[in-house]
Amino acid sequence: MTPAPAFVRGLEPKGATSNAPFQAKPLPAPEVIGSDGAPSFPAPMLYRPLGRTGLRVSAISYGSWLTFSGGYNVKTVDHAEALMRKAINLGINFLDNAEVYGEYFGESERIMGEVLDRIIIQGDEDAGPDGGVLSPKSGASPGKAFVRRSDLVISTKLRFGGEGVNSKGLSRKKLVESMRKSLKRLRLEYVDLIFAHRFDPTTPMEEIVRAFNFLIDQGYCFYWGTSMWSAEEISRAHETAKRLGLVGPTYEQPQYNLLNRGVVEKEFETLYREVGLGLTVWSPLAQGVLAGRYLPAEGSSAGTIESADADSRAKTQGWKNSIDGENAVASALNELAKQLTEEVREKLVSVGNKAGAESTTISLAHLSLAWCLANDNVSTCIVGASKESQLEDNCRAIVSFHLLDWLSGGAPLRDSENGWRARVEKVVGDTVKGGCLGDDRAKEDVWGSVKREQAGNRGLNDSTVKERGMFK
Repeated sequence: MTPAPAFVRGLEPKGATSNAPFQAKPLPAPEVIGSDGAPSFPAPMLYRPLGRTGLRVSAISYGSWLTFSGGYNVKTVDHAEALMRKAINLGINFLDNAEVYGEYFGESERIMGEVLDRIIIQGDEDAGPDGGVLSPKSGASPGKAFVRRSDLVISTKLRFGGEGVNSKGLSRKKLVESMRKSLKRLRLEYVDLIFAHRFDPTTPMEEIVRAFNFLIDQGYCFYWGTSMWSAEEISRAHETAKRLGLVGPTYEQPQYNLLNRGVVEKEFETLYREVGLGLTVWSPLAQGVLAGRYLPAEGSSAGTIESADADSRAKTQGWKNSIDGENAVASALNELAKQLTEEVREKLVSVGNKAGAESTTISLAHLSLAWCLANDNVSTCIVGASKESQLEDNCRAIVSFHLLDWLSGGAPLRDSENGWRARVEKVVGDTVKGGCLGDDRAKEDVWGSVKREQAGNRGLNDSTVKERGMFK
């Protein structure tokens, strides 16, 4: 048995002083342990506030970037429907999109819109599709409406919407017209969240802030936020909104994972405290690297990148130039995940839960998602999936998240010397000196080169790729 955790300030029992340690009682197994003693799945989804708003979003959310398109893996509406039904039945309530996603403008929105038209109950939201009580499990039947619109949080992003001179940017004209087009493609009266999809230095900040507040006032959306903005740009938007008596951006969508940390952990630090910025992070698995997708198979020295599909981004030169260093981190973390799995199993056995031990596995993907969720500023991690099994596995990270905290003696101790998150940090630090892999915006340039190479294969020139914002 491991010794009782050291005293934690703020969690002392009644009568204890802040200077004296105490013998903590062993924590019970987390609630994700079912009546049969095994970790239950699907686990109860975590729902978190989006920044300082009262809106709750699922800790794992589903995005359509590089997913819903004839040029990617989910090419048909039927395929997208099966995935969205699975996501919702797993407890995911946040669905993310953008006007630029897909091979052509609006393609991903059109696919998602047709699915939403099939699965959202029309009319009386308090009754099921047959007039009875709504049951989420009814979503297993293809083509059958089963979910209330009010139970979903749907977003889209505006910035790159066409080839015309006023079809790009964040002008009032662009935003209002693109908002109406997006709603038509999504077959919705409103979206819950709207994003400014990258900053527009050619439009005055006052015009941007007034335009997004106009969208809210018109009932087109409930909240507005930013995607891939700098801390300085977000701060300016809030200062402008405060001066005008308007609403500033509530949330930001940055890239965040164990390989890309600087913006979230350093640049935005004061924004969490000053404006309560929420984060809907994308690429928590680093485009599959932190899911172990490109690690060598057991008994092989060759990474699976060699066997990837011909049109996979893993085949592009920009990706291959950066994959080796990232795979080194992934490989080290994969070994840690195996070690943590054994430790959780041993602890489950020690409390008489042999069934739980036998069914528990903490994968590299679980560990990577749990690490992101351990950052209290992260409202949700957006994942992409082309298979239902991938969605299931990503949601199993919620089970692993609870079990890892339990292993460490509780959430407050996850960052202690022997806590699971501190151990992750040490592995990354030992593998890559300094603990991080350079500046996030420099990493984005690598991703941009990958997208440009892919676009060249489809006959698109560099300026077209840049204008369409194909690098997220």
